[in-house]
Amino acid sequence: MRILIAEDDVANRRFLMKLLEKYGDITTVEDGMAAVDTFVGAINRGTPYDLVCLDIMMPRIDGYKALEALRDAERKFKITNKAKVIMISALDEVGLSS
Repeated sequence: MRILIAEDDVANRRFLMKLLEKYGDITTVEDGMAAVDTFVGAINRGTPYDLVCLDIMMPRIDGYKALEALRDAERKFKITNKAKVIMISALDEVGLSS
């Protein structure tokens, strides 16, 4: 399995790498734009990613916009076996009422 991790925090990126390394080959990037560029480059080379972990809050473009661009690329290249995507965040939601 090919895995792309897009996470701007070094500690979180290392944690995800350690957690997922036994499942496949991992590529890491530090921002949303690099995630999109790397994802599209892999499609162009015929080696698309199977799993993408996207941080929600990243520099350049956030995880939501990056996901939209990834899905647009899959449509453009007529990818039928779309990548699974996990959106991640380290935000603390203390104070929200239930």
